[in-house]
Amino acid sequence: MTISKSWFSYLTRAFALSLCTGLLLNFVSCSDSSTSQDPKVVTSTYTVKHLLQNLQDDNYTEEAAEQKTGTYGTQTAAAAKTYEGFTAKTFAQETIQADGSTVVEIYYDRNTYTLSYSTEYGDAPSSKPVKYGYVLTAEDLPVLSETRYYFFNGWFFDGAPIVPGYTVKIDITLTALWQEIPKVPKENFSAVIAALTEDSTIILSGELTDSDLTAIATAIKGSSYKVNLDLSQTTGLTSIPASTFMDCSKLSGITIPDSVTSIKDEAFSGCKSLSSVTIPDSVTSIGWAAFRGCTALSSVTIPDSVTSIGDNAFQSCNSLSSVTFPDYVTYIGGYAFDGCTSLSSVNIPVVPTISDYAFCSCTSLSSVTIPDSVSSIGDNAFSGCTSLTTITVDSNNAYYSSINGILFNKDATALITYPAGKQSAAYTIPDSVTSIGYNAFRGCTSLSSVTIPDSVTSIGWAAFRGCSKLTSISFKDTTTWYRTYSSINWNNKTGGTETDVSDPATNATYFKDTYPGYYWYKL
Repeated sequence: MTISKSWFSYLTRAFALSLCTGLLLNFVSCSDSSTSQDPKVVTSTYTVKHLLQNLQDDNYTEEAAEQKTGTYGTQTAAAAKTYEGFTAKTFAQETIQADGSTVVEIYYDRNTYTLSYSTEYGDAPSSKPVKYGYVLTAEDLPVLSETRYYFFNGWFFDGAPIVPGYTVKIDITLTALWQEIPKVPKENFSAVIAALTEDSTIILSGELTDSDLTAIATAIKGSSYKVNLDLSQTTGLTSIPASTFMDCSKLSGITIPDSVTSIKDEAFSGCKSLSSVTIPDSVTSIGWAAFRGCTALSSVTIPDSVTSIGDNAFQSCNSLSSVTFPDYVTYIGGYAFDGCTSLSSVNIPVVPTISDYAFCSCTSLSSVTIPDSVSSIGDNAFSGCTSLTTITVDSNNAYYSSINGILFNKDATALITYPAGKQSAAYTIPDSVTSIGYNAFRGCTSLSSVTIPDSVTSIGWAAFRGCSKLTSISFKDTTTWYRTYSSINWNNKTGGTETDVSDPATNATYFKDTYPGYYWYKL
């Protein structure tokens, strides 16, 4: 076939145009494809940690960790779990990182509940907040003291007994269960005592005679267990006879019936386990040594009906820390509270007389206030009270006064008691003083020097006994001093032995060691 030159030229131009058009269309097609394609999607992992609050402190411990996935650059989708007894705290979502390092921490606080108590008798413990999972201890479940007619039988919740180890998961109110103490007729008393398997309270009923009470005391003395005896439901007794319960070591408590008007001599003397005594308002007198040596007795309330507290009534009750006196007792006997070493404070009642040695050797007694009613304070009433720093006397008292915490008679001519607990190292006796009383400085452990003015002509028995640091006693007038072991010679100022008192150091030795139990007088 022969193609003309003109036709060939036409074909060449058409091919070129077609090629150019194809390239253009291809360029446009490529451009559209690159701009319309979606970017590549990148996913990553992240961690969600769940941390629970500890029971014993406010820190948190990891409970669980979850691995989740999400799109890089977007927010996590962490969610709190449900844990019994815990509440999730507010938390924030995090931005997901491509390297998987993103962590969301969710903290859960323990719920707080209230532990409370309910009791029909006695004093319930105070309510308190506790965290979920708190385990009750013995301290949370105290044994309540029995009442006159009921004894404590444990703590209960929803009808079930609660013991240490119980776990608190909700608000809880513990209820005290009480059981009535059975009343025992006197005829059955000995058999009941013989059958005891633990320390017990026994409420006695019926009419009692003195001989019945003696038989009851005998049974308790033979018991293997301690007995808290309640006589409030009995009749017939008008007194607790002398020595009835003397040395009854198994008697731990006594409730005296309101038919009783007097507690006789040594009625409870030597009852070393006796820790509680209920004295009714009917009692008017407490006899000699009635509670002497009751070393477990820690407190006693003496009703207003009592007018007389006998000699040695509470002597050597060394656990007795609190005494409530009646308002109008007329007599506190000699040695009544002698040796009550735990007695830390005394409010002397409206009483005319504080007898000899009434509060002697009460080594915890720190202060005493003498009311205006007191007209007589016996010898050594407060001697040996090594913690006593101050004796205060009501300004209206007509018979006594106090100067710098030291007890004098009203016109300060007689120094009666220098408190043994005073911390002064030196003391100059006032010029008004003419006599120094019995045991006046007994037991002063800080006093190192004393100056005695020339006005003093009489020094009582053992005035400086037990003053362990005393190294100097200076007499302003050293002439015609005599010592004697006889109170008669001392009162009459005759028959003594003249003694040189010119050397202060020697004088201290005389009064502390050589002649500690002598009287001294000056002519």
